[in-house]
Amino acid sequence: DGVPLQPESHLLTNDEILQLATWFVQQGVSKIRLTGGEPLLRKDILELVSSLNALDLEQIGMTTNGITLSKHLPDLVGAGMTHINISLDSLLPDKFARLTRRPPSYHARVMQAIENCAKLLPHRTKINIVILPDNVDELIKFCELTREMPVDVRFIEYMPFNENQWQAEGFVSYERMQKQING
Repeated sequence: DGVPLQPESHLLTNDEILQLATWFVQQGVSKIRLTGGEPLLRKDILELVSSLNALDLEQIGMTTNGITLSKHLPDLVGAGMTHINISLDSLLPDKFARLTRRPPSYHARVMQAIENCAKLLPHRTKINIVILPDNVDELIKFCELTREMPVDVRFIEYMPFNENQWQAEGFVSYERMQKQING
């Protein structure tokens, strides 16, 4: 069913983000990542990236679900985006749909975004995968992506918090992941 969206009045404006970023840069920060929900839902995302780029940061990154990334990617890179993290919990469209509660057709969009990022931002694209019992069988296939494209994969443990109804049987440890990958 998704999550309730925050009213726009509860979100930081570009000016507020830029003010915070300016203070961070004055304190020595050289990398900023846009996250939180889905940054590409911001109508003014290009202006924000361009404004952040004017601060002479070493890196401007974004974490996204990748669904609409392809149509924005060339402009984002042109505005100064240097790194992208894309969430992907399955390489199989039907499993992707079940895990993300999005239509199976969105899987193709995310995969296309990954391919586009690999071309425009080689070695600066990461794929974030939350490992669950439902997708642990895909670990090797995810690793193989790094042979096919200049991307990194990051396997993330399912973290407990109140809203995700975390259960111990849903947890796949880092040690288990490592054993499965190493054979």
